[in-house]
Amino acid sequence: MGDIALRSYWFYLRVILGYQWMDPWLHGEEICSFIENNWGKPKLILLPRGTGKSGAISIPLPAYKLAKYKKNLTLVCNAVESDAADMAASSAQIISHTELYKACFPNVKPSDYWGKGGYFVEGEARRRNANIGSYGVRGNVTGSHVDTIIADDLISSKTAHSMAEVEQAERFLVELTNCLDPGGDFFGIGTRWFYDDFYGKLINGEIVPRGGQLQVLKLGVYDKDGEIIFPKRTYVDLGTAKQVGYDEDDLAALRITQGSLFPALYLNEPVANENALFDLARIETFDKYSELPFKLSGVSSVVIETEAQGHALYSVLMDTARDEGRILPKVEKAISSQTKFNKVKKQDRIKAILQPLIANGCLYLLSGLWKPDNSIGEELRRFDRWKDDLLDALVWSVYFAKEAKPGENPRACIGIDPAFTDSKNSDFTAIVTAVKYDSKVYVLDCRRFKTAHVDVTCREIFKSIENVNKISDKIRKQSKPQVQGFVSHRHPMFGETRGGPRYADALDMESPYLIDRLDNNRREDNED
Repeated sequence: MGDIALRSYWFYLRVILGYQWMDPWLHGEEICSFIENNWGKPKLILLPRGTGKSGAISIPLPAYKLAKYKKNLTLVCNAVESDAADMAASSAQIISHTELYKACFPNVKPSDYWGKGGYFVEGEARRRNANIGSYGVRGNVTGSHVDTIIADDLISSKTAHSMAEVEQAERFLVELTNCLDPGGDFFGIGTRWFYDDFYGKLINGEIVPRGGQLQVLKLGVYDKDGEIIFPKRTYVDLGTAKQVGYDEDDLAALRITQGSLFPALYLNEPVANENALFDLARIETFDKYSELPFKLSGVSSVVIETEAQGHALYSVLMDTARDEGRILPKVEKAISSQTKFNKVKKQDRIKAILQPLIANGCLYLLSGLWKPDNSIGEELRRFDRWKDDLLDALVWSVYFAKEAKPGENPRACIGIDPAFTDSKNSDFTAIVTAVKYDSKVYVLDCRRFKTAHVDVTCREIFKSIENVNKISDKIRKQSKPQVQGFVSHRHPMFGETRGGPRYADALDMESPYLIDRLDNNRREDNED
């Protein structure tokens, strides 16, 4: 039986390991045949979520490689270090606990170093790389030399919407390809997330693994005849009935819950930006306030959304300013019932204001507000699937802002979407400072936090006003004549970069509160 298994990966999975959950067509005819026809060549296997990618490849393959070649060294890698370690441990358990495997491959035995910095088989010297090892994308693989690399979901649901994490994963992948010894096997396994993810770069040849031309297996949840590739069925595992696969009802529900991500996650055809809710390629960024094509002239108004508890914030803000002798700009109440948004849902309100702005290339963000996690940039990238408090505050800022014509000095409008609670699943209070100039909107500052105390929100509003004054002073001191016009930079993930560096360095971000604010938000999100 062992000899048959070494000639047939499908036989190994179904008979030696007893994987009864697998589908003969999907896992046998497609996945196993693809692997067997491309041993020794770099392979990219893109499958929909929920089709058993890790169960068919990442977990059983390291043990199979050792059955074929006892000296094989495999690295199992994942976006999350603990997930990579779990897959390596599951593969090791095949060797140590699966009786039929042990009977068929008696020479593959755990050594005394089993589980100590990886999994070493008997008869092999302990070295840096174990026979089965693992890394997360933040691990240091430099200097590793292995025979097999399994890069499983280097982008995951936990990291996909963080630009910092996606860029880290791409850097890790590039370094990982340098760790493969000549003649080795590279397996890239995953699901598409967005149009310009590094899976696309692998397919397009922008990232080239060692070993020759990349072989690609890409499947969506439907085959070319419109049939589901992994039909829903029930199987029995250790006496317990379990279900795998999909039916049309499952997919209909996923279309609703996943929204614009469904084509990427279940069809492996990420929607190009021009078909997304927001055309992200048309969002512009600028690195420094001194690049703005105008001189800022203070704050024209503070706008508080006064649905629910917003009236209390208005009263406390006015009283606090009076008691402290502060001079406030005009403070306005944003009441949906008194605007054109009467009885309009928040998401529809956001789309009504922001979609045309973005489509016409008229939304400009300070680059420090685009890239970080928990920023307004992330809310734009994840719109309709995540929080949208900053976007709602931006809507009110845009709606109430007074537009300045070319040559005039505009005044900023500060929009506030309050939420007086700090409970785990509550909304955030959001404050956004924006300017309307020459039919364009420039977002200068954002604050997002949780608090049950109105006075804390008042303090943040005062800081936002003070920050506009600081920005105004900085522009006056640093601005130079605009010889070639305003320099903007498209985000590299969604369009070509023009006119300079992609991002402002984190230490040079213009808002004096930005770094601390984002750190606080990360802590709050981690608590969620």
